[in-house]
Amino acid sequence: MTFHEQIIGIATSRDWVALGINFILSSVVGGIIILILLVIFSKAWKEQVKLQNAFIMVLLINLINIFGILTLVSPYFPSASLILPIFIWIGFTKAFFSEMALWHAIIIG
Repeated sequence: MTFHEQIIGIATSRDWVALGINFILSSVVGGIIILILLVIFSKAWKEQVKLQNAFIMVLLINLINIFGILTLVSPYFPSASLILPIFIWIGFTKAFFSEMALWHAIIIG
């Protein structure tokens, strides 16, 4: 099975209404949690961050997780489903909040 057939198979095997509700709710809740963490830690670390990027970051991470990018990689690397989400969160945190120190992005991510 080719890569694009796997993507189509994953996308068509789920209920789209439930998938949409899950995507929207997890993005809103995740964005609020990241927003609260950023407000608390940015005051403690005295860093200026753009808080509006929190929801965009969580939205993109949910897009990666929901459409099964990790499930395509995990058969080849069994520990990828545990390690890759951590690196994705840390990488996106550093990318969206570039003014934040790397160590702080690791803690938030």
